[in-house]
Amino acid sequence: MSKNLKLYGKEYYEYTELLSLGNVYYILISKRLLIKPMMPIWAYLLALFLVRSNIFFAMVGLPSLIVFSVFLVMFFPLWEACNVSAKAYIVFHGISILLIKIISIPISMLLEVLWTLCF
Repeated sequence: MSKNLKLYGKEYYEYTELLSLGNVYYILISKRLLIKPMMPIWAYLLALFLVRSNIFFAMVGLPSLIVFSVFLVMFFPLWEACNVSAKAYIVFHGISILLIKIISIPISMLLEVLWTLCF
């Protein structure tokens, strides 16, 4: 096969020789490009966690978390292309949701105090 490519030029011959040696190249995707689509979702989750009502969370928060988990399942192949394991993917997003919940507690308390002071 490589003899047939000689007529196309030297770089094609070298490329086929390189591929025949078993060298594999992966597409390098920036981790920042993987995090960027998550930012609006994290902001939405923060807004959901700011509302301190169990009924609201049951009616809006849980379905949103289910949709978010479906999105994560659909988005995993892009992370997998960057050699991120499934376990690391789950741990990363689980910790990020936990951190968003922890951050939302003092912010919601501050908003509650500001609401009572203003009105």
